[in-house]
Amino acid sequence: MNILLIQPPIEDFFTTPIRLYPLGLLYAAATLHKLGCDVRILDCLTPPKKRQLPIPKDFDYLEHFFKNDPLLFKGYYRFGLSDEMIVERIKNAQPDLIGISSQFTAYFSNTKKLAELIKNNMDVPIFIGGNHATAFGEQIKQRTTAIDDVLIGPAEQALPKYLSRIDPSRFTSESIDWKSIRPMHSLLHGDHYRMGKKNYISLSASRGCPHTCEFCSVHNMFGRRMDYRDIDDIINEMHQIYIDKDVRIFNFEDDNISANKNWFTLFLERLISDPVLKNIEVTALN
Repeated sequence: MNILLIQPPIEDFFTTPIRLYPLGLLYAAATLHKLGCDVRILDCLTPPKKRQLPIPKDFDYLEHFFKNDPLLFKGYYRFGLSDEMIVERIKNAQPDLIGISSQFTAYFSNTKKLAELIKNNMDVPIFIGGNHATAFGEQIKQRTTAIDDVLIGPAEQALPKYLSRIDPSRFTSESIDWKSIRPMHSLLHGDHYRMGKKNYISLSASRGCPHTCEFCSVHNMFGRRMDYRDIDDIINEMHQIYIDKDVRIFNFEDDNISANKNWFTLFLERLISDPVLKNIEVTALN
């Protein structure tokens, strides 16, 4: 089975480059690869080209502030590939199945537009997954006919169940331990992801969060129990990426990486003492 995973373009006043690395899709790709599928990724945000758009009518009441406050954003943009380029690349890939990332509620309209664009140009089943998909799965199914399936929860659990429904003779519904696989960084061009003059990647050391903040979907996606990777495995992954992709900035996408202070202290001590990683920069924006 040939599966194409897509990070959609977005519309906003700005983007934060370090937030554009499609880590969730790389874990989904690793899961699909382990299940025997051929996987490719189309990152519509890289390189992050932008085209100015009219400010949406929902923001009309703020027009006075946009015009008169020098600290506010002056333009609203579409970031990413054009619709024409996206359709061309999808047709060239000839996928049997398309998966679209739906992580952020504020950008779901872009996921919806992409699904409709695909359906208007070809007949390919589309599924979505991610934090927003998990939090609002039923509403999405009711409101968006271009999306055939909404996967709930982490890719390592949701994808085996989904594929086993499509073809039970080929696929098992058994979940994969996320700590037993590594995201498929090899599917991306390393020099497309840069902060200044340095290559960066995103990775995860843990999943989960013990809190249930009402504005956050993390506990829906990964649960309230903290689940940490083995420190040696993380360091080895960083070594490999440091060498293979010349990466010098490592961004941890963990939702609460320091929840377990003892684990976090041990991890930082290992980083500090590691001779290979002595010149890197580490961020953990969450």
